[in-house]
Order: sequence, then structure tokens, then C-alpha cells
Amino acid sequence: MQETEKLTLTNLAEGAALEKFGIALQKVLENIKDINTTLGAREINLKVTLTPSEHRDYVGIKIACPVKLATQEAVSTTANLTIDSRGRAVAHERKSRQIPLVADNVSNMEEKHVKGND
Repeated sequence: MQETEKLTLTNLAEGAALEKFGIALQKVLENIKDINTTLGAREINLKVTLTPSEHRDYVGIKIACPVKLATQEAVSTTANLTIDSRGRAVAHERKSRQIPLVADNVSNMEEKHVKGND
């Protein structure tokens, strides 16, 4: 009879159990770093279901690794309502007074610089 390796978490499903856990862990870590999510706890569950055969000479094994992530924070904005020339209601989002990104500032400065050299 061929010698087989004793079943462990490390070799379960040829390493798929640990791989599933690793993927779930990465999802949780990315969710934690997402500033748009709440600060609630996250969960990883490694669920192993063993179903014996009728004669109990072998067992079927299912592996699942569901994750419970924090939800996305809600985003709010406001809009001004006006009537267009056809009498229809139109909404225009109110712009925040947020300072533009650095890339926008650089583009604007480059445009001013180029125009100034003309």
C-alpha cells in the first residue's frame, strides 16, 4: 500500500485552504486601507465541512473562506435646481471649494507659462 501524507491544514486540498485564506486576508487588508469604508471589524472564516461516506471509509471535504468586510461610507453632495429654456427642471451639482489636485495646478501653471512666452 502506498504511503500517503497525513491530512493537515497546510496540505488540505493541495494547499487550496491556505490559498483561500490568503486571498481573503488580502481582501480584508485592502478593505481596511480603503478610507471610504467604516471602521468596523472585519471577519475571515475558514469553514471546513467534512461529510463521511456511508461506510465511513472516506470523507468528502468542502472548504470555504467567506469574508465580512466593512461597508462603504455614504457620499453626500448638493445640487442647485433651475429651469432651462424649455421649462424643464435641471440640476447642477454644487462644486466644493476643494483645492484642485497638484496635477491640475501643474497643468494650469504650464499653460500660463507657455502663454506668457508668446
